[in-house]
Amino acid sequence: MVNGGYFHIVTPPYYQVTFGSRSKVDVKDRIFFRDEESVENWKIGFYYQVAFHIDLDRNGHVTRCDQTQFAAVARAVLRCGELMTTLSAEFSIPEIVIEQLATVTAFLPEYGRPLLISEARLAQLLGADSVEYDQGAYILAISCLGHDWVIPLHGMIDALRQKLVPIMNHIQRTIRSPEANRLPLEIYITTKHTDIYKRYPVTLWDLYANFKSLDEMLAFRTFKGLAGMQPEDKNITCINPGWRQSFQVREVGDVDVIFDLLGKDSDERKELSAASY
Repeated sequence: MVNGGYFHIVTPPYYQVTFGSRSKVDVKDRIFFRDEESVENWKIGFYYQVAFHIDLDRNGHVTRCDQTQFAAVARAVLRCGELMTTLSAEFSIPEIVIEQLATVTAFLPEYGRPLLISEARLAQLLGADSVEYDQGAYILAISCLGHDWVIPLHGMIDALRQKLVPIMNHIQRTIRSPEANRLPLEIYITTKHTDIYKRYPVTLWDLYANFKSLDEMLAFRTFKGLAGMQPEDKNITCINPGWRQSFQVREVGDVDVIFDLLGKDSDERKELSAASY
């Protein structure tokens, strides 16, 4: 019967997205996905791009990101935002300060070395009121708009240069054209579902925060198995031939693998589902 192709395995979805009452996207109440990458691709292509545009201002010449540019920038911004959030929790520094520091890493010194530019010039680049560098303690004190932050440079500089800066450079390469590579560049967003035409430059953290604010209109649920799904959802995702995802069993294979797939640990099933999708 196996050789005759009578056996198939249906791969159920692992993620469900439900729309809240504030969402203005005209789709069904629930959407199902089989992996995290599919969720992200859908959010970028059919949710974020429906909500707003990304405009680029190069010295007064404004262009709008096309779908390909928007998707590439959005993916990189999501990675940036996640890294900023992690570093913010680790060093107790606001994410926007971390982004600003990433733009001046070329001027930050190695341990025991002096600043490569003056404190006044560094404060200007950071948009801060003042900056003080303690070479012995290897810390940077920043004052801005009535707030003070003491930043330990141990670990921070390496994290910025090795993780965050490469992604930020990738975003710049994505949205810059060769002929306009040296022109000053500002990023703007324009919302589509309001009468107010928003025209203000945003940071990468601002852009990430806008993406996450849209996510707040969605409810995400992860399924550990079919027991957590409603009967009508099982019918759509696992039984209905027009919607289900299945693959043919071509040989019996290793019995131990079969038992692993049927066991409590879902890692094996997730790997199989991802490979077959």
